[in-house]
Amino acid sequence: MQLYNEKHIASLQRVETLLMQGTPLALAWSSGKDSSVLLDLTLTAAIAAKAKGASPYILVTHGDTGVENPEIAAFVKTESRKILAFAKKQGIKLDYHVAKPHLNSSWAVQIISGRKLPSFPQTNQDCSVDWKVKPMASLRKRLMKGVIARTGQEAVTLVGTRYEESVARAKKMKDRGDTHLAPTRNKDGDLVFAALADWSTDEIWEWIGMTRSGLLNSYSDFNDLNRLYADAGGTSCSVVSDTITEGIKKARGQCGARFGCGVCCAVQNDKSLTTMIGGDRKRYGYMSPLNKLREFIVNTQWDFSRRQWVGRTIDRNGMIAIRPDNYSPATCLELLRYALTIDAEEREAAYIAGLPPRFELVPLKSLVAIDAIWSLQAMHRPFQAIKEYVDIAEKGIRYTIPDVTEYPRTPMPATRYLYVGDTWDSGNDLFSGMRDFTMEMLHSSDIVGGCMGNRTLKSGKIVLDVETEDSFDVDIEGACLAMDYEIDRMMEMYEKSNGKARLTEGYRWWIRMGTIALSPQQVSMHDEILKRSSFKEKMGLAGSNIDMDYIFSLTESLGDRTIPTEPLKFATEFKKENQLDIFSFVASDDIQFAA
Repeated sequence: MQLYNEKHIASLQRVETLLMQGTPLALAWSSGKDSSVLLDLTLTAAIAAKAKGASPYILVTHGDTGVENPEIAAFVKTESRKILAFAKKQGIKLDYHVAKPHLNSSWAVQIISGRKLPSFPQTNQDCSVDWKVKPMASLRKRLMKGVIARTGQEAVTLVGTRYEESVARAKKMKDRGDTHLAPTRNKDGDLVFAALADWSTDEIWEWIGMTRSGLLNSYSDFNDLNRLYADAGGTSCSVVSDTITEGIKKARGQCGARFGCGVCCAVQNDKSLTTMIGGDRKRYGYMSPLNKLREFIVNTQWDFSRRQWVGRTIDRNGMIAIRPDNYSPATCLELLRYALTIDAEEREAAYIAGLPPRFELVPLKSLVAIDAIWSLQAMHRPFQAIKEYVDIAEKGIRYTIPDVTEYPRTPMPATRYLYVGDTWDSGNDLFSGMRDFTMEMLHSSDIVGGCMGNRTLKSGKIVLDVETEDSFDVDIEGACLAMDYEIDRMMEMYEKSNGKARLTEGYRWWIRMGTIALSPQQVSMHDEILKRSSFKEKMGLAGSNIDMDYIFSLTESLGDRTIPTEPLKFATEFKKENQLDIFSFVASDDIQFAA
């Protein structure tokens, strides 16, 4: 085998030595240039070690956010098949696993359900933590136990970090003690080996260039990898991007994930995505709607009229914070309409082109989760999200993303407080929480089947005996059956709602059907949320059409005080004017949403 320089040879020999010692190797493959070269080098070393009588074992993991740049997602699928086929052909034992975020943490459910705001440039990078770091850590923890049981040895994790990537990266590597000479233990006690730490970017591309020239026996020819970097051109939110034209032009980004997500809002402008679309519209033009949705979200970051001003929680003093928080029900509805429209148009375009859909922003599980959470938090009518899907996917209704200029950065207004009293949750346990009095009576009668029983929590609360899993989830089979056979019933319940009362009925229906599963910890938490949502319903603080001007007139800024000196008007006049009878269910259609 011919290698261009001494660093290539030295790194190859060090990895081969570990394999000859029987050390299992774990590698997190992102599909970018560094991790791809590291994986290729590891497989090359494994072939050499096997020829000398060793039995190499390699564990490869990959993190899929669910909303990757569609070109990268397609590339990963193709390359992963090549990896497995190459290892099998060479007789190398290689296990490949993909980590995905929990449903509750996925992009569509997090953002469109109103649970969290996107990660914006000036804020945090929670998206990377929720969609990659945590899922990968959880998968790694589970798999590493199996590696020790299987091989009897602790695995060494290979990482593709390099000192030359950036000054900040080099400092972090030095602080951790990373070295290209031998494995070291990180703060978590894991053995980590930065095998390419001393490589330059040129040396990475030299390896890729030799592979493309057919000089190396590789799992891939790297032609698609080269194309993606060349077409991306510059630097996006989470990409370290090198453009290959004449020589090597270097451009370094700030994020760790490569090429970013198709709807990444962590930068103001996704140069990588826009460069791909602008450079070859015929090939990449199908991603334009994703970029437009991303720009809409980024440009409206500081538009507080799109936020939910009524706080979700009620503190122990009976206070609700009034301030711009996550997206309002109207904005969540607007985003769902845009996302479903993009999905529908992609299905149509892919069908015409004779291809499977190249991406999907809101899969069915996410749609049901959004619908359930909207109802749980009393944001919309029952089955509002399902109704939008029917309108868009089946009736052909479309919603065009408007062109909006960047909203000027606005200081966060001071928090005000609405006093609702500290006894707001007393009574109504049979109707307001996760205890269904009607189901309870039917279950205790002689009627056979179909009625969910109760369970008593450690706290003494009585709740429905709901399905439980390790985390919040949607049974895809149950969701499909509901969409096929219960759609008329769901739409009937939607039409009967007036947008002000019985908003939690959709959530209760999904729970009773067994379509939604909760973690054991969520059962008590959702019981509390349902009680709070029912209370807000009666007080006119729920739904998508809250009279905020009136709410503002009832609030005050508490300053250093923890509770008002006197009960606010809310406790008297407002309650009389807005309280709804618990059995009222008047049909009307007053849902509003932001244009």
